[in-house]
Amino acid sequence: MNRVVIEHLTPPSDINRLKKMLIELNEVIVPNLSDRVDIDGYAQKLADLADVFYVVEDGRDIGNCTVYLNDTDSGFISSIALKAEYHRKGIGKRLLEEVKKTANDKEISYIRLEVFADNLGAVDFYRKMGFDIVKRKGDWIMMQFDNNRQAEGGQIILPSTSIMLTDFCTLRCKLCLAYIPYYKEKSHLLIEDVKMIFNNYFQIIDTVEKFSLTGGEPLLNPDLNEILKEIIKYEDKITKEIILITNGTIMFSEETLKIMKDITKLKVIINYYGEISIYSAKNKRMLDEYKINNILYTEDNRYGWIDCRDHSLKHPSIMEREQQAKQCAFFQGKKYVIHKGKLFTCTRASYRIQENLIPYTEEDFIDLTGYAIPILKQKAKIRKLLQCKSTVSCAYCDGLTENSVKYKAAEQL
Repeated sequence: MNRVVIEHLTPPSDINRLKKMLIELNEVIVPNLSDRVDIDGYAQKLADLADVFYVVEDGRDIGNCTVYLNDTDSGFISSIALKAEYHRKGIGKRLLEEVKKTANDKEISYIRLEVFADNLGAVDFYRKMGFDIVKRKGDWIMMQFDNNRQAEGGQIILPSTSIMLTDFCTLRCKLCLAYIPYYKEKSHLLIEDVKMIFNNYFQIIDTVEKFSLTGGEPLLNPDLNEILKEIIKYEDKITKEIILITNGTIMFSEETLKIMKDITKLKVIINYYGEISIYSAKNKRMLDEYKINNILYTEDNRYGWIDCRDHSLKHPSIMEREQQAKQCAFFQGKKYVIHKGKLFTCTRASYRIQENLIPYTEEDFIDLTGYAIPILKQKAKIRKLLQCKSTVSCAYCDGLTENSVKYKAAEQL
């Protein structure tokens, strides 16, 4: 590629250069610019009032961004586009970073833009560039970059999150900590739901150390291969491990193994529960052949299971429940779980809330459903969850502590 530079022009701009560029980019912009505005009048307004950032290759304009930076508090990107042959080369990222830097130099707190809701590629690009979805207006999504994010609470870094890909399992473990045998209604998490959940979750958090794909038995989910391909898109947000947990009752397919091989941070946990885990050894051999990181858990190297089936009130005062949470490895480890589109502080909280076994409010979980959820509001909620010393569910739980009685794994109902 020839030398590419970014030129920043403050208003007033050359109307002829700007109009020519907008006409050349018309077919690239979604929906086409000419279907929404009168290009002559639009170009005149931008030339008079907007900063224009041109992407120039050897003296030829190949794209631009027009942004209003006149407000002391916020800026608004009116248009941004590159010619089609320059997509996916990192140029758009450079262009937007230059806009963000200029806004920061001017001490502008927020940069906003509107993107067509069906243009999922653009939505994903802006998300990766730090823009949050703040609301939806008809066919358009409003997104916002917050220059004050660091000052308002720093990055949101979670130690661990699991997503339950299915409520179905090949086993009926009496002490299942995900309560799979006890849920009244069961379903698989479909790929379209996963895309929406991943999109929202990875906007709310900055990074997560460990992200687990679990169930139920995740290999029962018919969309598992597509889900594995989807998680690859977010590997940069997962700092340590992507974990897949299976119970050794289903054999991996060749297609699944080939997809997993491309996930660099993947670790597969294979549980061996004796005779019922008929494919544990074979699955491990296949994973080893594909050079996929894995570990086989048996009674010799796994932690004992605990019994959390009693959901009666145990710690009625705030002080008592905070003391319980202080001792609980699940609560202190921030082992959050996503189930049926909602993020909970643990699988116990998920089950108790969704089965209406305990009192709760919307502050006890984060809804990740919908393509236009209030991201800033959800960020504030998760910060509160991270800072709280206990939750309502802790009052009904004995959790995992040094005093917990341990049981043999996978005793069947």
